[in-house]
Amino acid sequence: AFTQALETLDKETACEALYGGLDPETVEECVVYTSLSAGAEEIAVLELTGEDAAETALEALNARIAAQREALESYQPEEVSKLDNAIVERKGNTVLMVVAADHALARSTLDGLN
Repeated sequence: AFTQALETLDKETACEALYGGLDPETVEECVVYTSLSAGAEEIAVLELTGEDAAETALEALNARIAAQREALESYQPEEVSKLDNAIVERKGNTVLMVVAADHALARSTLDGLN
């Protein structure tokens, strides 16, 4: 589903640099991968401390997609369609974001996990 090399980010960097200052103290566990080439591809799974924190994280992930769309429109317009098909979901205290080259494959893979 991905065409770019992805790199792992630690919780603090992900929360502070990517997700608009999301408080790392509200994130119990997380896995974040982002494009090494400054492209749009990214995966984030965050387990939060509670419902309110999860809702805040969901808003932060949606804001990240909007910010990436605005940034990439001018210098990597071919990446914008990936953002248009981003998967952003919340289940309980967990939020998920997947920005992939092959949205359908990413979706079917996620559906297969349930």
